[in-house]
Amino acid sequence: IVVCIDGFLTQDADNTRQWRSGLRAEYSSHEWNHLQWESKKLKELGELLGGTAASEAAKRFFRALARKSAAKIPSGILAPLAFIKLLGNPWHVAVVRSQMTGALLADLLTRTEHQSGFTLIGHSLGARVIYAALQALSTLGAGQAIVKDVHLLGGAVGADDETGWRNACRAIKRGGRIHNYYSEHDWVLKNLYRTAQAFSSQPVGTTPIPSRSPKIVNVDVSDLVRAHGAYRMNLVTLLRRGVEASGR
Repeated sequence: IVVCIDGFLTQDADNTRQWRSGLRAEYSSHEWNHLQWESKKLKELGELLGGTAASEAAKRFFRALARKSAAKIPSGILAPLAFIKLLGNPWHVAVVRSQMTGALLADLLTRTEHQSGFTLIGHSLGARVIYAALQALSTLGAGQAIVKDVHLLGGAVGADDETGWRNACRAIKRGGRIHNYYSEHDWVLKNLYRTAQAFSSQPVGTTPIPSRSPKIVNVDVSDLVRAHGAYRMNLVTLLRRGVEASGR
């Protein structure tokens, strides 16, 4: 069973069709599922960031995000109010809800009949949903992993959480892989993610995951992906490259 999960959206995009056209080549005999989540916020972000790096709307967004992310949240009774103000930004809303969606996805997978496991493919914040799901699934215990393979396309999730990635690997079946596809040309992740994290973390969509685990395969796709939204249009080539990189 293959589950595809979106990141940023655009109003006129047929996202299900885009996934389907890419899956026919590598997963023609599998059941396909498209997880739709938090569409309103993802469309807001997609429309805002769909232009060029020089767009005035994007510049204003990044400046506002930098101010909010760098602000120190006070302790005591004012902390909840400050946190709510921070979450008023569509990026932070989507990030928090990606964690919630990941927990729900993990619950759904554990209650779904499966024979050979699940393959999860996520773009951008969709990769963050998968990461959250893997954290939850890692608690199932040895020998109970139900995820066969993962493909993270331009993932908007931190690369340097060693414990988190170790837990993610525990949720992968024996012989399975977490494929991390990254591009050094992804200006959206370089600006948006790092700004939102107050420059304290690098996203996996722009850098390899620093892990020695054989279950993690980093795939540099900078030659193919020149923008954050270019992953799905190159999905067939990316998946084949990921399979080759994992030695299968």
